[in-house]
Amino acid sequence: MASEEVLMTRGVGNNTSGLKDAAILGALAVFNVLKSEPMRGVVVSMFGRVLRRQWEVAAPDNESEALDRAVEYLRKAVEFGPRDHSNRALHLDDLGDILTQRYKATHEDVDFEDATTAFHEALATNFPGKPIFYLGLAKLQQERALYEKENQESLFRESMATLQLAEDSVPNQFDSRPFRYTIADIYRARAACFVHLYDLNQDIENLRKAKASLNRGLAVSEEKRSKDRFNCLINLASLQQKLNEEENAKDPSAEIGYLRQALRVHPNSTDALEELANALGERAEQNNHRETQIEADKLVERMNELQIIDPSPKPPARLIREAGAHEEQFSKTGLLSEIDQAVKCLQDALDHPDLQGHQQINCYQQLAIALLLRFEANGDKDDLRNACQANLDVLPFLNDLEDPMKARCLRASGRAAFVSAQIPGQEQFIDGALTALVAAKELASRTDPFYLTVTNDIGNAYIVKCQCTGDVKYLSQATEAYQDGLDVSKEQGSSAGTMNIMLTHGLGNTAMYQFKFSGRLEDINTAIKSFEKCLEATGPTEVRAGSRTRSLSHALQLRYDDTEDVRDVIRAGQIVEEVLGRNLNLPPVEISALHNMLGTAYLRQYHREEDLSFLAQAENNFNKALSCGCMDKFYLFSARVNLTRALQYRAKKTLSLRDLRDALVNFQECISMGGMDDINRGGLLINQAELLIAIYTVSPAPLSTVAANAYLIMTAQFASAPGIARHTLAWMKVYASMFAHVVAKDPTAARNYIREAAEDLPFAVYACTTRADQLRQAKKFQAVPTLALCFSIAAGDSVFEALQLYERSRCVLWEEILNKGVDSGLDQLKEKFPDLASRFIEARNSEKVRGQRAARFDLDKKFLQSQAAFNKSTSFQELIAEIRAKDGFRDFLRLPREDSHFYELAESGPIVIVETEPLSGGYALTITTTDIRKISLPKFTVDDIREHKQLFREAIDMSNDGDGQRGDLLHYLLTWLWEVVAEPILHSLGYDGAPKDAILPRIWWLTTSSINAWPIHAAGDHRRAVETGERCTVLDRCVPSYTNTLRGLSFVRDREKEIMQNGGHQKAMLVKMETTDHLAPLQHASSEIDTIDTILTRGGYDAVIHDRPVRKEALMGLLNSQVAHFACHGEVDNLNPARSGLLLRDWYTQDANGEIMRGNVLDVQSMMSAPKKLNCSLIYVSACETAITGDPMLPQESIHLAAGFQMAGVPCVVASLWKAEDETCGLVSKVFYGDLLKEGPGVTGDRSARALRLAVLEQRQAEIDPRFWATWVHYGP
Repeated sequence: MASEEVLMTRGVGNNTSGLKDAAILGALAVFNVLKSEPMRGVVVSMFGRVLRRQWEVAAPDNESEALDRAVEYLRKAVEFGPRDHSNRALHLDDLGDILTQRYKATHEDVDFEDATTAFHEALATNFPGKPIFYLGLAKLQQERALYEKENQESLFRESMATLQLAEDSVPNQFDSRPFRYTIADIYRARAACFVHLYDLNQDIENLRKAKASLNRGLAVSEEKRSKDRFNCLINLASLQQKLNEEENAKDPSAEIGYLRQALRVHPNSTDALEELANALGERAEQNNHRETQIEADKLVERMNELQIIDPSPKPPARLIREAGAHEEQFSKTGLLSEIDQAVKCLQDALDHPDLQGHQQINCYQQLAIALLLRFEANGDKDDLRNACQANLDVLPFLNDLEDPMKARCLRASGRAAFVSAQIPGQEQFIDGALTALVAAKELASRTDPFYLTVTNDIGNAYIVKCQCTGDVKYLSQATEAYQDGLDVSKEQGSSAGTMNIMLTHGLGNTAMYQFKFSGRLEDINTAIKSFEKCLEATGPTEVRAGSRTRSLSHALQLRYDDTEDVRDVIRAGQIVEEVLGRNLNLPPVEISALHNMLGTAYLRQYHREEDLSFLAQAENNFNKALSCGCMDKFYLFSARVNLTRALQYRAKKTLSLRDLRDALVNFQECISMGGMDDINRGGLLINQAELLIAIYTVSPAPLSTVAANAYLIMTAQFASAPGIARHTLAWMKVYASMFAHVVAKDPTAARNYIREAAEDLPFAVYACTTRADQLRQAKKFQAVPTLALCFSIAAGDSVFEALQLYERSRCVLWEEILNKGVDSGLDQLKEKFPDLASRFIEARNSEKVRGQRAARFDLDKKFLQSQAAFNKSTSFQELIAEIRAKDGFRDFLRLPREDSHFYELAESGPIVIVETEPLSGGYALTITTTDIRKISLPKFTVDDIREHKQLFREAIDMSNDGDGQRGDLLHYLLTWLWEVVAEPILHSLGYDGAPKDAILPRIWWLTTSSINAWPIHAAGDHRRAVETGERCTVLDRCVPSYTNTLRGLSFVRDREKEIMQNGGHQKAMLVKMETTDHLAPLQHASSEIDTIDTILTRGGYDAVIHDRPVRKEALMGLLNSQVAHFACHGEVDNLNPARSGLLLRDWYTQDANGEIMRGNVLDVQSMMSAPKKLNCSLIYVSACETAITGDPMLPQESIHLAAGFQMAGVPCVVASLWKAEDETCGLVSKVFYGDLLKEGPGVTGDRSARALRLAVLEQRQAEIDPRFWATWVHYGP
């Protein structure tokens, strides 16, 4: 059988000459052999070996088909061969090995199972090949360990256990000639396992064990198989180099020895010559030894000669395959030498005379991809140009290609356009990228792994499209692309592969950018979970760990900005430090980005703790980001800006002019970078503004004056500068107004600036999609009302006009609730002008992204490059002007315009507004039915307020009820408040305490930033009043109430009239929480509720007691009650005042560890979501701190439970400013309800206010410590 002889001689070795002839003859033999021929299985097996060899040298686009054919015929060899034939074990081994190769390519579970079965069946025969059969099984198990990231260590140890079986089964005499592998390969496989284990756990002992295994393999290498000895020596040299690096040993002698031995085996090995030359060159450099360097140079010359005269150059198919291997290594290690080798292999293949047809097309598209990867790594634009040229070279042949190759060429073109689109000014290329990539996907088969690659590319392109346009819909399309890839990955059975991880990372990116649009916590949580999953699946030595760690750190920092959970920002820094500590071969741009990300984490921690050590760490990392060799100007710009800010913060903290000088130098560096686009110009202006503010804060005159005047000159550039969000412009104008008033002494300019800032307040708040963001924005503008009132009056405006601007710019969040914010106007716009409404929504979403981005410290590169989205700034302003030009929409997105009804509001009593001026003392505006009068309060200065507020916090500390000193301190403060604020105001109003018609007048105090936390209603010298009867307190001269805003007062008066008109059966809800889990018991709560129940029942109310209800029960009770009383604990949330509330039975939950977590608190947010019009006339909250804003940065907003009840439609609320003492609660409420109902059922603002005054005065007259009764306040009409 001549054909069998050809197969035996041509089909087993590595020589490819005659391979084509062997395949033809083998095919004829298989076709013609009789089915009854006993040797048919042998013939088919030999033909299968030929097909295997064809697969090994096949072109990449034919590899899959060639591999499948080899599997098919090697499987037939097992099926057709006699089961009792001695060669059956060899056929099973061949089948197991080829299935292992396919499993390595596709990771199909069925191939793993079939290969395992084949090896076990081979082991079950009597054929003397158990060591090799065990080796095959171990190599299969090793492939699974490399693929499956979970339990990798245990999988590698399973492979090692099988290798031990292989070693144990080696007989004294073993003939390896019938096999592909030898005994030496067993030890080489064991060494490979140890190296993989080292990569997992960094235990250097594993490297030493690998070396021992290779030495054992070297010892058993067969003389006739010189390749075994050569491979062991080359492996030992490589391993020795790694050991030297880990042990910090610089002597390459051992490595050189192994390489010299390898060259004695194969003197013409160019690889060994190159490695030996490198090792000798290293030794020569260390020892300055000329002879050693000469030897190294001679080896290089010999290597070059061999490469020139090599009669057998690598065929194109091999070069293309090697390029793919180098590219894969580059993606894992980040070594530029790997991608350089990939490019070289492909260029050599293109120069090869045998390259032709589709193989040439494939080479061009692979070269384009490799060049793009290298461009992204080093920024060399020649690589980008050459990649585009490679794609152009393919273009003439595109229509003649089969779909799989056409898809790959389209993907290469799409990738080139995608990379180009991320260069500033070239965003238009993203549309071409999407067109090409989508076309590639349509041509690709869902069974082809390439399909996953192109769906990932499409998702990435849609994200960039979103960044370029600001249109959120592209994020949805990105999500669809990534999810499609994940679904197909499951269909292909590769759901744990590398592409699956990349697709998951893409979903994480989409969720993170979605968060920047939506502000929803669930979006950033999704992003974090995705990034965590990707990072867990990343090997410790993979270069991808850098970018994946950065993504997770970025997401954690974004979540910290939203939740202020310090654990997130700490972890964000720790994971970056850990990955930087691995010393991976990261490109400079990634190192810069990581240090910049780490710096922003420290910067956030500084803002939280104000610890300069965090600032020092931030500065150190920003400097490393600038000095690590990164050439990407956008990353450098980001790091430079962040460094400037860090230095500014240091200067503000230390008041050091040196720190300020350093900040100025860095700012000049930012400017000198040049070539910045409009977005960066806007960023530079913001940075310059912050710097001038810092100079003004830190520097003495005249430098501070120069800084302020420079700021005012620069202010003219703000409005025309692109890239500055409107709320940021408003913030800048606030400072401009202060500088104009304080430094330039220009009251008109100050008034104009602050008016412009005030006009942007609604947008600054309404553009935010979450309450947390709204609170953050509100904090930034808390000074606006005070400054607006002061500067307007100073500019000569009438007090009436000044008060209008003041009222319109206060309590913006409450105005949103009363007015339903911008959405009420938007609903009307949708109805009358739907096209304008759609354009506005799209533009507003874009503005949200810019606004939220400007508030972050880390400037995302791609967002900085989103020039098209940025240019929407001007068009957005034009759109607003177009809407306001429409009939009925003049005030769209403006502050609410007030009618002239201030005087009407004062018909029941005067309204008092207490404020302060920046350079002088305080003042008050009193609104009566006839005029608005300004009263000077010269002793109520900003410094006095700051000093006395600290004393006030000490005075109301209830931690020691018996501390007489704190009672004395509070008495002093109430007396001071009377003398400097209350008494001058009441004297101006003519309130000397003499009742008119035996009825004291009422007065309303506006809860301004100046008196927000002060008990102005209790101001006075109460000891003198009790002892002498002198009317020297507010309570002795009038009946005080509070209101958040004038509009709020008008609202609750209208609500009172509505409820009185509705009438109906009088019901009361009484809530008692005598015991509250995890809190101190309220011993007097039951007696308090019982007493009130008796009073209300006698007064005609149907009272229902709710003993320890849950929040839902309490909310339902409010819907059907006219009076509600709560005797329970209250809670103030200092971080988010909208979460302050009452603690009922379900106020907490427990996590899996038993930790107490916040549950269903009856808080301000609950009231916001409740029906607007409750039937309650009065809610009495006998609990702690229910009328105080927990966040001192929100003095103008008054976001507390009392105000929350009012905004839900309850006219009258009784609440407390600080902690209320349990027993006093019952005493005050008893008197209150008794007086309230003495004239029958029904509640009015007047009756409730007078009842509360009487109740607290009774405590005062009993000489009770004012800490116990001065806490109670009245909100109502």
